[in-house]
Amino acid sequence: MMRRDYAPPPKDAYGSKPPPAQKEGPRPTGKRPPFDGEAMYARDYAAPPREAYQKPPPPDKPADNKPNRRPPFEGETQSRRDYNPPPKEAYGRQSPSGEKDDKPKGSRPRFEGDSSMRRDYAPPPRDAYKQSDPPSADKPKPKSGSRFQGESMARSHYTAPPKEAYQAAPPMVEDSGGKRKPKAGDTRDWGTTFSRNFGPPPRDPVCRVVPLMAEGGGPPTPGSGREHVYWDPSNRKWI
Repeated sequence: MMRRDYAPPPKDAYGSKPPPAQKEGPRPTGKRPPFDGEAMYARDYAAPPREAYQKPPPPDKPADNKPNRRPPFEGETQSRRDYNPPPKEAYGRQSPSGEKDDKPKGSRPRFEGDSSMRRDYAPPPRDAYKQSDPPSADKPKPKSGSRFQGESMARSHYTAPPKEAYQAAPPMVEDSGGKRKPKAGDTRDWGTTFSRNFGPPPRDPVCRVVPLMAEGGGPPTPGSGREHVYWDPSNRKWI
């Protein structure tokens, strides 16, 4: 867009001297003026007086900065309230038969039941585990006689092109514009959507100021105290 709308001046414009800058009004120095106002933080949060920083610590507070101890918990947890522990006699009971149990205390009892895996999936019979003699290395493995019968999705959706499509393409020739195109008789469209929708820009762009100066209106002013220099191609001088 920059190259399309603003054409560069001709080579003659670089050889002539520009006119002296006009001194009209104060020119900007580029320095930012100092901030004159009050910040929201300084307005809402006033600083304490200087005496507040010189006060000694209160007498009831210890001079050493030891962390305060947390008071002991006074109450009852939800677990202790809802789940009562068994009595002490429950930990000293013997087995119902009166015999001494040789198993160590705290061992998990044996699982008695049927898992869902064992219930839903029955094991195969024992004969299924008996394998036949492995084939020897001298005897070749028998080939499978089954053959695929059907049609793949790629074959059903995408048909092969005819044999004429594999023939050599016609020779290319260059037209007056220097573009290569096939010889007459080939009706294929070699144009792309990009070249059709986006054409090349004009070769000789014209600056927008030139038509204004040709009409006698003079060059436009940028305003805001700024200055701009224009090249007049008819009089061959800077304005």
